[in-house]
Amino acid sequence: MSLPNSVNDVMRFLRAAGLVWEELRDGPGPNEMLLYHGPVVDVRIVSDRGIWYIECSDSRGNQKEWYDVALVKLLLCGDTPDILTIEEQAQFVVKCWNEVLDLFEPSNAQDTHSKLSLLRQERMRRRLPNLRLNT
Repeated sequence: MSLPNSVNDVMRFLRAAGLVWEELRDGPGPNEMLLYHGPVVDVRIVSDRGIWYIECSDSRGNQKEWYDVALVKLLLCGDTPDILTIEEQAQFVVKCWNEVLDLFEPSNAQDTHSKLSLLRQERMRRRLPNLRLNT
């Protein structure tokens, strides 16, 4: 599998940060996924039809809820574009890793999930204003 340089960079960073590479899945067609597990945060790096993105999840959560890096960045930094390039995502993960860990610490995790879910719904309403969301 040929990976963009930024994906290789974030993979090296995650390993150095103590996350364990758990899985490489080649999905149907061009889809690929790399999964890293840590004591606080899990990270998956996905290629969906050639579009790369990074997602984070609480590694201790009962239900696995994944949040794309643009949402996490929005929560931490405020105003940010809905879509980030893979380079921007990788840079954010490396630069703000400690802040991401803090979001998912046990004392913050429930509040983080609530805020990220709300931000996801707000983004969906912005992008698809005629869509009715069950909330």
